[in-house]
Amino acid sequence: MTRIACVLMVAVAGLSAASACHSPYKRVGGGCFYFSGNIKRNWFGARDYCKSLEQGGSLAIVDDCSLMRPLWNHILFTYGKSSHWLGASDMHHEGSWTWVDGSPVAMGMPFWSFNEPNNDGQEHCLEFWSAGNGYFNDGQCSRVESFICQAPRSKNSWSR
Repeated sequence: MTRIACVLMVAVAGLSAASACHSPYKRVGGGCFYFSGNIKRNWFGARDYCKSLEQGGSLAIVDDCSLMRPLWNHILFTYGKSSHWLGASDMHHEGSWTWVDGSPVAMGMPFWSFNEPNNDGQEHCLEFWSAGNGYFNDGQCSRVESFICQAPRSKNSWSR
């Protein structure tokens, strides 16, 4: 085998590995995500479930608007129009939304649904909102719903 052929094979194998996600995660929109489907939890239970997955993980951090449409489309086409917990809250300081990694959540459009967050009824946890067609909403953390986990960014090939 020629030297060029070997280099090409290594490059292709590297690209293949970079595009794969370890089970139970699947690649959507450039990241590795787990969708709970019929498994439903409150926000805290969802957070703990994500941490317990093989490879570890967290509730999904959707800090790039280019991720929103692929994730929401995956939900729509796989599970139908349903709300899913994401990895952010303002429970430590009202109105100061942070992701589970401590980074701030972008406010307003194109992330949040119209007039959200509104803290209606003590809502402190972030969800992809079915009524908001896949935009963010602040929901009551005790509500039981589906959720999205994300593989640790260091364990997948996704870089922002």
